[in-house]
Amino acid sequence: MTARPLTAYALFGLLALSLGACGGDTSPEPDAEAPTSPIDAAASASATSTSDGPVDTPRPGQVNGKDASTPGSEVGDKPGKAEPKPDASQDGGDSDSSDASGGVVDAGAVDGGSPRTSDAAVDAAPLGDASDAAAPSECEVQCRAIGGECTDDDKCVVDCSAPGSCSGDVVCPEDYACEVTCGDGACSGSVVCPDDEEVTCSVVCSGDESCGAVECDGRECDVTCSGEGSCSDGVSGGGRDVMSVNCSGAGACAGPIECASNNCNLDCNESRTCQQEVIARASNATINCNGEYACGAPSCEANNCNIACNNTATCGDVRCSAGNCNIQCNGSRSCDDVSCQGNGCRR
Repeated sequence: MTARPLTAYALFGLLALSLGACGGDTSPEPDAEAPTSPIDAAASASATSTSDGPVDTPRPGQVNGKDASTPGSEVGDKPGKAEPKPDASQDGGDSDSSDASGGVVDAGAVDGGSPRTSDAAVDAAPLGDASDAAAPSECEVQCRAIGGECTDDDKCVVDCSAPGSCSGDVVCPEDYACEVTCGDGACSGSVVCPDDEEVTCSVVCSGDESCGAVECDGRECDVTCSGEGSCSDGVSGGGRDVMSVNCSGAGACAGPIECASNNCNLDCNESRTCQQEVIARASNATINCNGEYACGAPSCEANNCNIACNNTATCGDVRCSAGNCNIQCNGSRSCDDVSCQGNGCRR
């Protein structure tokens, strides 16, 4: 057989066999190191940082094993574990929390096991229940019932100065001093002072056509009818010590005037005031008829009585049955008829 010359491939095969027999490495040496991708680098760094434990492959929507959408999750937390909230009752830290009442509680400042409420919570606390306020006095209760107010010295003050106000009867409460003021057309019913000999009463009918009838009682009673046509139904009463009536508005006190007090002071000072009877039953009485056509029929039943008729056509019929009567008829056509039955009648 004719021998063929060895090719290059045959020579390379023989060389490889000889090297294998001697235990050499037949792997070809790489020409250059392959470039590393960013993903492989991140995986390599993650594997290095978690070399103490198993490496978890992150799921979609997770960052390092935690759901990125979960509130309170932080990058770098260990997967599968939720960090517990601090307990204010066990934690001695400085964290603050809000109590149920809305005040801020310092959870770190504990006194005897109870959290201390901050100054803001103390300031916001209610000062007390409305029931802790002082209860109204009896004077306040009774006076407010008729639309008035009780003063510090227990006087019931009723303000009816607004036109047309207090259209019904105004009856002052018992046992308390009373003061009533009536404006235009106000107090069209009756004004009644307390029937108590220990208190005082004052009624001022300053508005036109104010006050229907006035009943004046108490220790001292003072009635002023200064509005035109005021006190149209008259004034009556009997203050224990003093009763004073002043009819100074034109046509005021059209009804009868009657005083049954220890001391009666009755003044009819304006034109056509006190057109009906003016009666004083008292220890001491004074009746002054100073307006034109004033005092229809003055009458006095007292220990001491003074009647003065000082203007035109005043004092129609005059009657006096007192121990001492002093009757003065100074006006033109005054004192149409005078009857004096007292022990000492002077005229």
